[in-house]
Amino acid sequence: MISLMEDYFFLRQRIPFFIYLFYLKFQESNDPKIKSVVKTVVALVVLYTAYVVTGLILKVPFQRWVPLNWEYQGLVTWGIFFSIYYLTCLRLHFNDLTAFTFATLATVGGGWLYEICFFHPLKMWMNYNTIFFVNGQILYLILLGYELRKRGFKINRNIGLAFIVFLLFSVSLFSDFNNVAYQFKIRWGPYAFVWFCRVPACNFLLSLIGGIKNKADP
Repeated sequence: MISLMEDYFFLRQRIPFFIYLFYLKFQESNDPKIKSVVKTVVALVVLYTAYVVTGLILKVPFQRWVPLNWEYQGLVTWGIFFSIYYLTCLRLHFNDLTAFTFATLATVGGGWLYEICFFHPLKMWMNYNTIFFVNGQILYLILLGYELRKRGFKINRNIGLAFIVFLLFSVSLFSDFNNVAYQFKIRWGPYAFVWFCRVPACNFLLSLIGGIKNKADP
């Protein structure tokens, strides 16, 4: 179990970077093999998310269903988020590789963004086991912002509202995490907070796509 989690964190810091390098090399390529590979990987992500949801519905203990020291809420949320981000990018006429790359950067970076308001160890910022001694998740958010900026990104009302919601929620958690979690438990049930806590960050990252002016790939 510990070894698998170490492998997961190791790969999370590195794989998106190499995906981005591959994207830079082949982003304008119309090679059907690349499209096929991307669609296969996305299909595997969707199928695995469905597998995890099945375990949740059947109420199987998470670590019996998935050999990671994690939880259903996180894996389901990010699996669904990745799929929605990918499909949203396709609707904006990005090619499959671009949509896949953006969804990967947003998903991996989002795992850092939602935690930053209540989880503050040094490794959130600096990590000697990463490529650049900086937490790779920060780098991937920067790369995502850079790519959006290249496409004429402009802040609009929806982005502003999504940011305000994310900011207010984050400030509330930073100020009194235990009380916010308790209020969710009292009002909506024992698991309400762990399902909702990632939503403001997910919503904000999704809203950024709406600020792109040049939406089609070359």
